[in-house]
Amino acid sequence: MNYSDWLIHSYPELKDKSSAQIYQIITQAKGTTRTVTLCINVLLYSISVASVFYLILPALGLEPFSNLASWGLYVVVLVFINLISNFLEKRTVKNALSKLMADG
Repeated sequence: MNYSDWLIHSYPELKDKSSAQIYQIITQAKGTTRTVTLCINVLLYSISVASVFYLILPALGLEPFSNLASWGLYVVVLVFINLISNFLEKRTVKNALSKLMADG
């Protein structure tokens, strides 16, 4: 995601700032959200792996990694979780950027 374009679009007063200053704001926001996004990612991926191995595959009568269907299901779940993770990360960084702009 191009956070600099989003910042300039959301906060027109930043048009006068240099790209280095905008990059510094973005870096600060990403730094403050790094722990939160890491925790979200670990939680999402852990839940997805557990649900595939212990709920979905046994309900379908498949053994993990025994055939192509189980691999396909695992890949589909990982892609879906990756999309959710990226969405949540963008939202978290945008919230941090909005908070930084409101504070200062």
